[in-house]
Amino acid sequence: MTMTMTAPSACLCRPPVIGFPYAPGMVVTFNRTVEGFQRGEFTEVSRIVKRNVFVRSAAGDRSLPLRSDAFSVARPRSLEIAAGDRLLVRANDRNARVLNGELVTVARIDAGVIQTADGRCIDTKRFRALVHG
Repeated sequence: MTMTMTAPSACLCRPPVIGFPYAPGMVVTFNRTVEGFQRGEFTEVSRIVKRNVFVRSAAGDRSLPLRSDAFSVARPRSLEIAAGDRLLVRANDRNARVLNGELVTVARIDAGVIQTADGRCIDTKRFRALVHG
């Protein structure tokens, strides 16, 4: 199964400075709640106008709070995942009970949810910081 992930090397651990070349299509992941964006929410850069970066949301395009450290930015990439694959977790996810740097083994994938060999479930609709490990 092919899934869209947002790590590793393209991921910026902290928000880029104003001069950083944001680009439409980059994925913004909110690490904590800020200015109407919820922790764990994913959104996509839709456009850049002068020094303002806009992201798509259910309510339409919204300006990204650039001076905040509440999000990380990455270029999306496809990742082929199959049962038996070992994945490296690149961020913490309390809901799935996985920690940054941990290796997990894929037991199966069902509707975008990865079940690990030890019984944990990682919902890729809300957590995408995975790479092959």
